[in-house]
Amino acid sequence: MEFAAMTEISPRLQADNISLTNFHNNMSECLDLALRQKVTLTKHGRAQWHVTEASYLERIEALARGEIFAALGIRHQLSSDLDEATRARILAQMPTDAEVESGRWNDA
Repeated sequence: MEFAAMTEISPRLQADNISLTNFHNNMSECLDLALRQKVTLTKHGRAQWHVTEASYLERIEALARGEIFAALGIRHQLSSDLDEATRARILAQMPTDAEVESGRWNDA
């Protein structure tokens, strides 16, 4: 069997919904597909299970716990830790008192 043929996914497994029978017969291919996209396993034509990459589920669980920054990989930084050039760039982007008062920003 050629290498290219081994990496191709069966046409019956390219849909998001895969029957439980097809999953049992092609488990390795289904799990490989689940690394790239959510796979829904069906039983009697109805969705029963979702198979997805573990890190995706871990991010969803972190979001559900309210750990938004951790789930999205965002780190906070104290403004006191910023160098003067960065602090000046941030302050230059702040609206002026006149812009805040009028409710219109001059982005030009």
